[in-house]
Amino acid sequence: MYGIEKNKWGFREGRAFSGLIPKANDLIGLVTGTPDKEVVVTPFDFKNDGEPQMEVVDIYEIAMKDPGEGGEGGGGEDSGSTSGDTEEHDFTPPTPTENTDEQQTTANNIVDTLTGTSGTSASKIVIPEDETLNNLTIPEENQHFVYLSGQCADGATIVNNSPKGMSISVENEEPISITISGTSSATTTLHGNFINIYTTTPISMGTGDTVSGTITFAEDYNGNVSITADFQDGAKIQTMTSGNVTINNRGEDVTSIEIYAPNADVTLNGLSDEVIATVADDTLYIQNGAHVNRLVMKKGNVKIYGFNVEDFIGEYVGEGTIEPMSWDVPTEATVNKMTGNSGTYQIVEDITTGSSIAFGLFGSGQFKYYLNDHTMTIGNKNYALFMRGNPTIDIYGPGKIKNGADGYLVWVSGENAVLNIHGGEYEGNTHTLYAENGTINVYDGVFKLTNADTADRDANGNLKFLLNCLDASYTAGTAKINVYGGKFYEFNPAVSYGEPSGPVSFVAEGYHVIESVEDGKKVYEVVKDSE
Repeated sequence: MYGIEKNKWGFREGRAFSGLIPKANDLIGLVTGTPDKEVVVTPFDFKNDGEPQMEVVDIYEIAMKDPGEGGEGGGGEDSGSTSGDTEEHDFTPPTPTENTDEQQTTANNIVDTLTGTSGTSASKIVIPEDETLNNLTIPEENQHFVYLSGQCADGATIVNNSPKGMSISVENEEPISITISGTSSATTTLHGNFINIYTTTPISMGTGDTVSGTITFAEDYNGNVSITADFQDGAKIQTMTSGNVTINNRGEDVTSIEIYAPNADVTLNGLSDEVIATVADDTLYIQNGAHVNRLVMKKGNVKIYGFNVEDFIGEYVGEGTIEPMSWDVPTEATVNKMTGNSGTYQIVEDITTGSSIAFGLFGSGQFKYYLNDHTMTIGNKNYALFMRGNPTIDIYGPGKIKNGADGYLVWVSGENAVLNIHGGEYEGNTHTLYAENGTINVYDGVFKLTNADTADRDANGNLKFLLNCLDASYTAGTAKINVYGGKFYEFNPAVSYGEPSGPVSFVAEGYHVIESVEDGKKVYEVVKDSE
């Protein structure tokens, strides 16, 4: 019997799919059945601390004889197409192999049991180790998510006409081809090793699932495509959809793949040796952390989630452009993109947010924010910008970022995080720039505290914590602030008493401070020694 294991998303049968049985901790059951006999169903309960979490979940063992020679599966090889490059891309569906009489009897028993079972959330079908499945049709009357596991014939066809999805775990030692079809719009999750896959419905896979041939979506399929798999060398994905296409190449080996999606924008993740891509007139998006040693663009342009092409592409062959990602940020709703996707962000109007953390960057990536003379106001406590992990952020003025409540304006936490400030005005409350770890480089800008009248002062009457590092991290050298320019109101960055054994200087070598007075307040400006 094949167990269902718990993971942080819910439960999985050997591999992950999202929270279908969200709380079960215990699995108890028994499967019985022999070839040439009716399917025997033995129910079992999912339990959590002794309390059933649902009614009965049925298990079916399919008693099937070896169907003999399997049909051809997958998307065919170079045999013509109804559109696109007819020499390379075939969208003709494979011809299914008929069931034997014994197989059809077993299939009928399964259908009768599926449609006759009530009060359950899922149905599990287990194929005996010495049998293979050739064809199975799930009828529209079925109201249960179906789990199918065991060995399938090469060229097996699974038809799902019900409104519920399926999970198919293929346990053959050798990879097979498979066809997924039917009227269902629900996703079929595939696990195992595959040569070719032909599908008329949405499918998903996961890390550890392999594809060595071609994944073909039916020519009239126009939904979204999202495939995560260990793509083997020479694998292909082909679809005529105009929906969104995402390919996650998760193999341990760096492999070469082909993507044929002439009507879609395609997002690429993972490491690849060579990628041959045909995409819509717009774009192939290469995500942060992805890299292609050699990219051949037959059609379309390229956008990278970063700024240095060599970080994403080794050799480029194609006539399309390569550009960094860029977004306009007109409202608070689109500000969320600034926390996850590397690229350039143009602030196009004033923004006010009540979030406790306006921009929280917790991973990696490269980000450029252009304030464009607009003001970003943070209404609540805590941080306008919080950086953990190892992102690199450049902020450009003119413009202003301020928080209107008690809290730090900028908090850099990750040891490898880097914040570069190239201008703009920054008004914090308590602290304006704070490095728990990581590095803050100031090249230009104006820096103030909104609560300057009540803030802590040093022996010279200057603000003590306008710029500040965590004491232990400063001493260990893991928190750094380097000042190459900018104006600091009532704070001398060359004489800071906020650090251990102070005063210390944040001013970079080759620069010095010029002191002046504006509206009765001291102002310290950092300039080059030659100025």
